[in-house]
This record gives sequence, C-alpha cells and structure tokens, in this order.
Amino acid sequence: MDKTFNTLGLQTLLGFPFKDKRGVSKFLIAALFLIFSGFLVPALFLIGWFMRVAKNVMVTKTLGDLPEWDEWGHMILDGLKLVAVVLIYFLPIMVLFPISLALGFIPVVGWISGGILSWLTYLFAVALTVFVIPALLNMIDKGSFGAAFHFKEWWENLKANFVGYLVVYLIVAGVYALLAVILGIIFSTVILLCLVPFVIIGVVLYISIISYAVLGQVWVEGEEKLAAPTVPVKKAIVKK
Repeated sequence: MDKTFNTLGLQTLLGFPFKDKRGVSKFLIAALFLIFSGFLVPALFLIGWFMRVAKNVMVTKTLGDLPEWDEWGHMILDGLKLVAVVLIYFLPIMVLFPISLALGFIPVVGWISGGILSWLTYLFAVALTVFVIPALLNMIDKGSFGAAFHFKEWWENLKANFVGYLVVYLIVAGVYALLAVILGIIFSTVILLCLVPFVIIGVVLYISIISYAVLGQVWVEGEEKLAAPTVPVKKAIVKK
C-alpha cells in the first residue's frame, strides 16, 4: 500500500464508490437505511455496513468495491459493538456534562464553576474523539469487541501514523464544513429547497463511505510502519 493515502490521488479516493458495478444498488440500500436511521435497528445495520467499508480496505489494502449487504446478523452485531464502545469511552462525558448544567443553576459560584467544567468537558470530548477512532479501528481490524480496549495496540498505531490521522481528521472536518456551505446555498434558494432531503441523504452517505475508507487506510499505514524493520544506528568509532 502507498505510504500515505494522499498518494492514491484525490480523484481515486473520491471516485472509488462509483467504480463498483453494483455500487448504485448498494448505495441506494444504504440510503434507505439512512432514511430510517432515526430508529435503532436500521442505524445499527448502517453502522455495521460502514465498518465493512473500513474492513475491506484493511484486508485488501486498496480501494475496492463497496461491501455487500449480506450476513445481516453479523452486520447488526458489528454496529452494536461500535455503539457500545463509543458509549463506554464517552461515559465520563455523559456524567460531567449534566453536572456542568446543574451547576449553572447555582448563582455566581455555580455559574463560574459550571462554565469552567463545561469547557473542560468539551476539551475532554475532543481528546476522546481523537483516541476513540484508532480504538474502533483496532476492533474492526481484529474483529473483536475487546480489541477496542487493547490500549497498547491502538496507541502504537496512532503514534506510528499520527500525522496521517491528523490529516484525515482535518480533511473530514473540512468536507463537512463544505457540506454546510452547500446546504446554506440551497436553503437560500427557494427553488432548490425541495432538493434538500435528497442532497443531505446523498452527501452524508457519500462522506461517511469516504471517511470509513480513509480511516481504514490510515490504520493499515500505521500497521505497516510498525511492521517495517528498523535500521540500527551504527555508533561512530572515535580513534584516540
């Protein structure tokens, strides 16, 4: 696999979902699940399918076809695992956030301490987001729920390819910012308002597929860097 996903070319990366001969039907099925993702079961199926996107990249080490919609039992179980891991990692946030809100009802001292705690909780949530992604990728790679909590494994991968992770985070954030701009243009045009639901479904689904594929690549790059043989540094011999 290439040393960085950038070398694959932006065009290759953005176009790979459309190279699958059955990509349209797979995409439409995913769109249908996205429409009903407000309900738990369809959401779990969709999450499990996204995980397969990353898994395919990890296994084949290339951007291939979109995963099939089959083995439904495994798919919903994978989605349930991902949700469970996220809930466990973000449990401290779910505890701290209500406390910060409750402190806001206490005059002066509560306002100050609640505001400080809110900011600290927000920063903690951002940090957790950075760390929970390689934990999830380790789970997807190993196919084991417990792998998400093998801290040494995913931490080594994160350290080995930290720049790659950082670039991916920035790119994904930038793409979602671009989506916000596009939606803003659509909302400002009365004629295009009827297209908003279709645009949101299509773009969100497309971005999610690309994001999981890129994250799968970043994980593979980290594993390759860890497996690469290290060249011993020879000490210079100083003649007396």
